[in-house]
Amino acid sequence: MILDEGIVYFFHEKTKAGTGNMPGQELVESYNAWYGTRVVGYNRMYIAKQANVQVDELIRILEPPEDIAIYADDICRLKDGLYYRIKAVQHLRDEEAGDDVLDITLTRIGEKYGNNRRA
Repeated sequence: MILDEGIVYFFHEKTKAGTGNMPGQELVESYNAWYGTRVVGYNRMYIAKQANVQVDELIRILEPPEDIAIYADDICRLKDGLYYRIKAVQHLRDEEAGDDVLDITLTRIGEKYGNNRRA
Protein backbone atom coordinates (compact mmCIF):
# COMPACT_ATOMS: atom_id res chain seq x y z
CA MET A 1 0.00 0.00 0.00
CA ILE A 2 1.49 3.28 -1.12
CA LEU A 3 0.06 6.53 0.23
CA ASP A 4 2.20 8.95 -1.76
CA GLU A 5 -0.30 11.18 -3.62
CA GLY A 6 -0.41 13.86 -0.95
CA ILE A 7 -2.61 14.92 1.93
CA VAL A 8 -6.41 14.78 1.78
CA TYR A 9 -8.38 17.18 3.99
CA PHE A 10 -11.80 16.07 5.25
CA PHE A 11 -14.60 18.47 6.17
CA HIS A 12 -18.03 18.20 7.78
CA GLU A 13 -20.68 20.63 6.59
CA LYS A 14 -22.10 22.85 9.29
CA THR A 15 -25.19 25.01 8.84
CA LYS A 16 -24.56 28.65 9.64
CA ALA A 17 -27.03 31.49 9.75
CA GLY A 18 -27.00 34.77 11.58
CA THR A 19 -30.17 36.32 12.89
CA GLY A 20 -32.33 37.25 9.93
CA ASN A 21 -29.96 35.73 7.39
CA MET A 22 -30.52 32.85 5.00
CA PRO A 23 -28.99 29.58 6.21
CA GLY A 24 -25.79 28.57 4.48
CA GLN A 25 -23.20 25.83 4.69
CA GLU A 26 -19.78 26.19 6.23
CA LEU A 27 -16.95 23.66 5.98
CA VAL A 28 -15.30 22.61 9.22
CA GLU A 29 -12.08 20.61 8.84
CA SER A 30 -12.35 17.32 10.71
CA TYR A 31 -9.28 15.29 9.72
CA ASN A 32 -6.37 15.03 7.27
CA ALA A 33 -4.31 12.06 6.14
CA TRP A 34 -1.89 10.84 3.51
CA TYR A 35 -3.68 9.11 0.64
CA GLY A 36 -3.04 6.96 -2.38
CA THR A 37 -5.14 6.73 -5.52
CA ARG A 38 -6.85 3.53 -6.59
CA VAL A 39 -8.12 2.36 -9.95
CA VAL A 40 -11.88 2.68 -10.30
CA GLY A 41 -12.82 -0.82 -11.44
CA TYR A 42 -15.49 -1.73 -13.95
CA ASN A 43 -17.77 -3.23 -11.30
CA ARG A 44 -17.67 -0.08 -9.15
CA MET A 45 -18.30 2.13 -12.19
CA TYR A 46 -21.21 -0.04 -13.34
CA ILE A 47 -22.87 -0.01 -9.92
CA ALA A 48 -22.39 3.77 -9.65
CA LYS A 49 -23.96 4.32 -13.08
CA GLN A 50 -26.97 2.25 -12.03
CA ALA A 51 -27.39 4.53 -9.01
CA ASN A 52 -26.93 7.58 -11.26
CA VAL A 53 -23.71 8.56 -9.46
CA GLN A 54 -20.56 9.85 -11.15
CA VAL A 55 -17.32 8.39 -9.71
CA ASP A 56 -14.40 10.77 -10.28
CA GLU A 57 -11.80 9.45 -7.85
CA LEU A 58 -11.13 6.49 -5.57
CA ILE A 59 -8.63 7.01 -2.77
CA ARG A 60 -7.25 4.93 0.10
CA ILE A 61 -6.20 6.14 3.54
CA LEU A 62 -5.20 4.40 6.75
CA GLU A 63 -8.12 3.84 9.13
CA PRO A 64 -8.37 6.98 11.29
CA PRO A 65 -8.42 6.84 15.11
CA GLU A 66 -11.68 5.72 16.73
CA ASP A 67 -12.71 9.27 17.66
CA ILE A 68 -12.58 10.40 14.00
CA ALA A 69 -15.54 9.62 11.74
CA ILE A 70 -15.63 9.95 7.96
CA TYR A 71 -19.10 9.69 6.45
CA ALA A 72 -20.67 9.51 3.03
CA ASP A 73 -21.75 13.05 2.05
CA ASP A 74 -18.80 14.66 3.85
CA ILE A 75 -16.49 16.85 1.75
CA CYS A 76 -12.79 16.44 1.07
CA ARG A 77 -10.08 18.35 -0.78
CA LEU A 78 -7.28 16.55 -2.61
CA LYS A 79 -3.85 17.82 -3.61
CA ASP A 80 -5.32 19.20 -6.86
CA GLY A 81 -7.13 21.76 -4.68
CA LEU A 82 -10.58 20.68 -5.85
CA TYR A 83 -13.41 19.69 -3.52
CA TYR A 84 -15.11 16.30 -3.72
CA ARG A 85 -18.19 14.81 -2.05
CA ILE A 86 -17.71 11.41 -0.45
CA LYS A 87 -20.14 8.92 -1.98
CA ALA A 88 -19.03 5.72 -0.22
CA VAL A 89 -16.63 4.64 2.52
CA GLN A 90 -15.42 1.03 2.62
CA HIS A 91 -13.62 -0.36 5.67
CA LEU A 92 -11.06 -2.91 4.47
CA ARG A 93 -7.96 -4.75 5.59
CA ASP A 94 -4.81 -4.41 3.47
CA GLU A 95 -3.41 -7.92 3.89
CA GLU A 96 -0.02 -7.08 2.35
CA ALA A 97 0.66 -4.21 4.74
CA GLY A 98 -1.37 -5.61 7.62
CA ASP A 99 -3.22 -2.33 8.12
CA ASP A 100 -6.87 -1.38 8.34
CA VAL A 101 -7.71 1.07 5.56
CA LEU A 102 -10.60 3.04 4.08
CA ASP A 103 -11.38 3.10 0.37
CA ILE A 104 -13.29 6.31 -0.34
CA THR A 105 -15.32 6.90 -3.50
CA LEU A 106 -15.47 10.56 -4.56
CA THR A 107 -17.51 12.77 -6.88
CA ARG A 108 -16.26 16.21 -7.86
CA ILE A 109 -18.53 18.97 -6.59
CA GLY A 110 -20.09 21.23 -9.21
CA GLU A 111 -21.30 24.68 -8.30
CA LYS A 112 -20.66 24.55 -4.57
CA TYR A 113 -17.66 25.95 -2.73
CA GLY A 114 -16.52 28.75 -4.96
CA ASN A 115 -17.43 27.09 -8.25
CA ASN A 116 -14.98 24.38 -7.26
CA ARG A 117 -12.00 26.60 -7.88
CA ARG A 118 -8.74 25.37 -6.50
CA ALA A 119 -8.16 26.16 -2.83
